[in-house]
Amino acid sequence: MNIIEKLIEDGIAKNIFQSANIANGLKLAELKTDDERIARARLYRDHRNSGETSRTAFEKAIAGEGVPVPMFDGVMHTTEQAERE
Repeated sequence: MNIIEKLIEDGIAKNIFQSANIANGLKLAELKTDDERIARARLYRDHRNSGETSRTAFEKAIAGEGVPVPMFDGVMHTTEQAERE
């Protein structure tokens, strides 16, 4: 299965057109493994689901930035911070 089909299967994209746009925008061809590609695409989808624009979500996913999540203390933390705490 190719990465375009995998993005659809995993619910990251709804159709081939959207999947191809995500793959191109995230520069997935530059990554070495499908696991790295899927991780970047999931990070992108998490950013989009948190309300980021497509352009910002692409930039943050490529940079590997975590997604802000609300914590019990009422403060927004990135996913990396939440994993450490």
